[in-house]
Amino acid sequence: MRSGAPLPRRTFAGAERMIHRFGVPPPRIMRSGAPLPRRTFAGAERMIHRFGVPPPRIMLYGRPMLKRILALLLTLAVLAGGGAILAFHIATSRLEAGWRDWAERRRAEGWTIQHMTPERGPYGLEAALRLPGLNLSAPRGAMPGGFGFRAEELELTLSPSDLKGVTLRPQGEQALTLGGVQLPLRTQELTARIALDGSAARLDGTTLRLGQDQPLTIASLAFSQTGENLQLTADRLSHAALPLVLRGFGNTIQTLRADLRAQPASIELRQVELRWGALAAQLSGTLTPDDRRQPSGRLTLRLRGADELLNSLAQTGLVPQSGITAARLVVRMSARDPGDGQGPMVELPAEIRGGALTIARIPIARLPPLEWR
Repeated sequence: MRSGAPLPRRTFAGAERMIHRFGVPPPRIMRSGAPLPRRTFAGAERMIHRFGVPPPRIMLYGRPMLKRILALLLTLAVLAGGGAILAFHIATSRLEAGWRDWAERRRAEGWTIQHMTPERGPYGLEAALRLPGLNLSAPRGAMPGGFGFRAEELELTLSPSDLKGVTLRPQGEQALTLGGVQLPLRTQELTARIALDGSAARLDGTTLRLGQDQPLTIASLAFSQTGENLQLTADRLSHAALPLVLRGFGNTIQTLRADLRAQPASIELRQVELRWGALAAQLSGTLTPDDRRQPSGRLTLRLRGADELLNSLAQTGLVPQSGITAARLVVRMSARDPGDGQGPMVELPAEIRGGALTIARIPIARLPPLEWR
């Protein structure tokens, strides 16, 4: 190929199709046939000699185009970073306002809520607010025995992608106040999530230890509230005093589940399930407060392991021997096999009235009164 000589057009028919296909303007050499400066287009000449295709104009003007692309990418990155920072500050402000409104509503209901000056967390994927020295307690008469919670610090987090709910994680030393007694609380993990409008809440915990000398331990705990509906699941509840309540069943309750509906004047027990050793019990019914604010109502009790339960009650002396004899007769007459391979089941009517528990009209026990402090 002679320098400066125009290249035959038929030689570059394929090159023109490539240029039109990829949107690249025709190369200058095809329009004028002017020689390419050797110092600038040495690589281009090698390309022509190797492939027989002249370089498109993109090779002549690639550097300005690259600068424009880099400038565009930099602008997009700045806009994205600014948007993320703005979303973070909006989420943090929303978190502070949401906590302040929630605390004011609870204080108006009689709750005591105290903590030191809130501290905003560092910039990150979630907005964070720390409440050092948190101490809250329920109003007098709101819960039997009273209730309180204390934590060295409570961390609240809110994701900019979900501004409807806040996540709470207590940190450091914690304690629960139940029945006027403050009990140390230690957990491997404890997390709560609360909707800012108060419509729902959820609590999850693992390896909980409540108490000091003989603590109550719970392997896992899950509690959820949606409107009036409450659900509780606790696995492997252990305490040294459990064998004193029922002998022969061990010191560990395998499972406790409750599905409730709490209304202003009643509590509907949709299903309460207990598995403790050989005992499997299900309870359902509705309880209402009497004139002394004690639970009262009729229930349905379904039992597996009724014989073992009666033997244990006879050993502890909680039920008179005459009641044990009558209960054994009722169990034998009521037992049936539902065909699920888990043994016979007994379904019995139960009632709580005036602080007394009766099953099939047989007095079983006196219940301790609830103290509304």
